[in-house]
Amino acid sequence: MSLDLRSLSLQLPLEKLNIKKTDEQLEDWICPLEDAFESTPQVAEQYKNAHRVKLSQNESFQHFTGYLDNQPICSLTLSIQGDCARIDDFGTHHLHQKKGYGTELLEFSLRKALEQKVRYCFLESSVTGLRLYKSFGFIPIFKNRLFKRLIQRP
Repeated sequence: MSLDLRSLSLQLPLEKLNIKKTDEQLEDWICPLEDAFESTPQVAEQYKNAHRVKLSQNESFQHFTGYLDNQPICSLTLSIQGDCARIDDFGTHHLHQKKGYGTELLEFSLRKALEQKVRYCFLESSVTGLRLYKSFGFIPIFKNRLFKRLIQRP
């Protein structure tokens, strides 16, 4: 999906969350993602470590985490290259979904992108995320179709 940030109309922050840049606290950043993506602790640890390596190589990642009562409940990654940004790894712990927390974190991140002179933002979406992204003005640019081959056993 893509969004021309010049057309973005941001609302006032909801201020329900304490949002922090967590490049140095990837343990907090990964917690909501492990739950939201129904991952395993082993896979989450590998993914977190891969991000730590990329940060040490000065990749242009920014990790943001939303906290409620000092607990990390939603996270995302913002990558910026020139005047383009990409949102990845966006997830909210299942106990806190559908309460506006992810919306607040996404708006915060888009504001950060605007501060860095970004013009376009891209992301991939599952079917469940389409409504949220469309409410910000993101438009689909392609649709992935996944096919599964069924193996018939004799």
